[in-house]
Amino acid sequence: MGGSIVLNPSLPSYKKLKSIFNKHYQNALYHADAEVLLSNSADYLHRSAIHNRNAAALTEYFSALAKSSSSCITKVYYPTVNESRHLYEDFMRPTTDDFTPGYGALMSVEFRAVEQAAAFYDAVNVFKAPHLGAHVTLLLPYVKGLFAKELEWAA
Repeated sequence: MGGSIVLNPSLPSYKKLKSIFNKHYQNALYHADAEVLLSNSADYLHRSAIHNRNAAALTEYFSALAKSSSSCITKVYYPTVNESRHLYEDFMRPTTDDFTPGYGALMSVEFRAVEQAAAFYDAVNVFKAPHLGAHVTLLLPYVKGLFAKELEWAA
């Protein structure tokens, strides 16, 4: 697992944040891990564009199902179908020659009944895991991921 922070020197909080990082930052990244991160980031913009398109297409599909009263899907949460879309758009990166931004790879689907959600998650043929950096499609049954030891209570 790795991450990064970029401090924008033009922001008013830059000096304060920079001093905090100067005081507390420790470079504990193993060189071989850095090489893997570098390699995996080479096609980041391309992969991000694919993630954006796939999530948008799934959102469109599930949203159409949610409009039917006979559907097991009741709601889809994704910026393109939610009233809060403008809040996301206020912070989207601008389009460049290399990349057209989208709304990300994360979306949520709400089911009418727990049994329907369980059947869906059991039947869909993708990895179930809470990891955003993988090169494969992942699905996380949120309640199971968050309340694994308390599933009866969470249901």
